[in-house]
Amino acid sequence: MRALHLPGAADGHVPAFNYPNKKGRAEALQFSKDIPKPIVPAGCSTNAYILRVQTTALQKGELTWPEPLERHRFQPWAGAIPGHDVVGTIDTVHHATTAPSPKFKAGDRVWGLIDFDRDGAAADYVLAYENEIALAPQSIQHLHRTSSATLATVPLSGLTAYQALYTNGHFAEPSTTTTAQRHSRPPAQEPKRLLITGASGTLLDAHPLPKGHPSRDVVLDYTTSDFHLSTALRNAGITEPFDLVIEAAGGEIAADIILQDGIVKVPGGRVMSISGPLEGGLATLDEEMAAQVKAKLAVEDREGLHFEFFIVKPDMGQLERLGEWVKEGMLMGEVESVWELEHGRGAMMRVEQGKGRKGRGKVVLRVDREQ
Repeated sequence: MRALHLPGAADGHVPAFNYPNKKGRAEALQFSKDIPKPIVPAGCSTNAYILRVQTTALQKGELTWPEPLERHRFQPWAGAIPGHDVVGTIDTVHHATTAPSPKFKAGDRVWGLIDFDRDGAAADYVLAYENEIALAPQSIQHLHRTSSATLATVPLSGLTAYQALYTNGHFAEPSTTTTAQRHSRPPAQEPKRLLITGASGTLLDAHPLPKGHPSRDVVLDYTTSDFHLSTALRNAGITEPFDLVIEAAGGEIAADIILQDGIVKVPGGRVMSISGPLEGGLATLDEEMAAQVKAKLAVEDREGLHFEFFIVKPDMGQLERLGEWVKEGMLMGEVESVWELEHGRGAMMRVEQGKGRKGRGKVVLRVDREQ
């Protein structure tokens, strides 16, 4: 099959890349036409599927993550395959003997998030486990939000947003027509205040809001050399503390959130970090600031500030909910550009370098030429 991948490593040879010393680079990606088709591992205890890939989306930084750089990911023919968002059709079904009947059948169109410890979907075929996929939202005439390219931008970003806001952040979910038919609406709640840092990356390429959402959104440009979050918030007239901060920028911005009183509500405020574990973030700061952050968190934790790093996980039920929001028009993926699979190295370089990017949105690979 055709695939985009990091260089392989012959038996007994050290891979060209490893974590954390030599991380993968977009320029190193290779396109091959003779990569073995994935197979279901022997003894697999869960229902599994081989998908024929239609589209996938590339994520900035994914070649530097620990999972793609594990030694077992490098075979003589190829290293790790990127692209963990997937839209495709079921090619073959593996029914595990200890599992219930499979939820999907050959020919079903599905979307999902392939876990990061396995090869992604920048290939003709990809292995998916049952909890990683759901039926893709059906096409709606004259609307592009259910096209394969647009849907490919949603799973990773949408699940990250869902888990940060609702699973871990304890915000109330927006209701849809479908969910309202099944559940009584929750009692009205006081609107909560949300701050998202680094919002041009993973999280806000797909962001759900209820219809008629009355929030006042303020966008701050943190790319300027003299940016300080606390100062920028004051200059924008934002003085009330936030109930939830989804931290995706890291470094000094993350430190500012913790060190500056009044950014996060205490008690009861929550900081959900998707930029990395606290220890890694502290390593990017000077020793004095890192020590201040550690000391402040120790005090704030006792006073009711919750800080947590989490990694998004595949979840079929949450994918189904995201699909409802797509059909209701409450969730929209954004496509920055679409590339053919054989040009995937250039596409990943575009993602990593940001050169020529037109704005928010994901870079999508079209794998099935018929799409």
